[in-house]
Amino acid sequence: MHIRWYEPEDEPYLMELERLSPRGEPRPFVHFRRRFIDRAAMYDNYYLFVAEEDHRPIGVTSITIKDTWIGSEPVRIAYSFDTRVHPNYRRIGVANAMQEAKLNFLFQEGIHGMYAYVVATNYPALNMLEKIGHHRARLVLHLTYSPYPLIIPPAQAPHFLNGISDSGIVDAVYSSRDMYVQDVDVAVSEFNFERLFYDYGGPNFAGLSIFDQSLVYQQISADEPWPTEEEVMKRARTLRLFDPTGLHNGTSLRNIFDYVRDLAVTSNVAKLSMILDRNDTVPGFFFQEATNQTDYWLMFRPLVPDWEPQWNGGPIYIDPRDF
Repeated sequence: MHIRWYEPEDEPYLMELERLSPRGEPRPFVHFRRRFIDRAAMYDNYYLFVAEEDHRPIGVTSITIKDTWIGSEPVRIAYSFDTRVHPNYRRIGVANAMQEAKLNFLFQEGIHGMYAYVVATNYPALNMLEKIGHHRARLVLHLTYSPYPLIIPPAQAPHFLNGISDSGIVDAVYSSRDMYVQDVDVAVSEFNFERLFYDYGGPNFAGLSIFDQSLVYQQISADEPWPTEEEVMKRARTLRLFDPTGLHNGTSLRNIFDYVRDLAVTSNVAKLSMILDRNDTVPGFFFQEATNQTDYWLMFRPLVPDWEPQWNGGPIYIDPRDF
């Protein structure tokens, strides 16, 4: 077995690994996508490590490197995701070999730390990561919502922007947070990105961004047949909500939220989702309207000797592409 970089010819094997790697309870799921690399390709700086045996990929793990800051200190951190190992090759060191290759690369690149998200009830995974140097840095919440037809529509519909976020407000609201990355809207612009907002001048603003996550990958039941291209186009979509602004203007933000759910009813949308730091102060309707809430631990591992992140104590920025 040896570890190498991803090649486009690996795709059929990597999609097989995805199909053979169900997860989640009580209904295990897998992620359908047209190419395995599509999720990683949402980021500018991504790398896939492939474990190969007899000229056949038997494992894969992905990272993206981000330039950001923690505690006002500029840092480069890596997000680790999409780790898969063929069932016939598990428990023989494949995952460890890929992890070692990944770490050696990150050490050479001078990366400050690496992080991953793990469901809070997945105790074996949490314990395993803690044994190799990760710690539970932050609890984050994954919220899902169902489309909902409005009984009384808002008196004034929000404005739409199909391009860059409204007048830098997103940067102004989130730039002081640890792990903030700019231009997420640009990165997801090809996935039906839209920005909905109200702006009445001064502090009287509210906004919410959305993109169609199902254009990147779709969560399907592990027992479900792999869909054809025609079936994919007919499947209900999943929208990701992110970068809420105007948290102090709960009524306006609620109007935007309701407006999005109302549009989803007539737009073949089955689910909407949002990720929040558990320490974030947001209007209560974000929790009250959720149909499901799942806690994840952000597991962080420092990579620079004698360096520990000095978190600023407030809520961190959650990159909406990470889930």
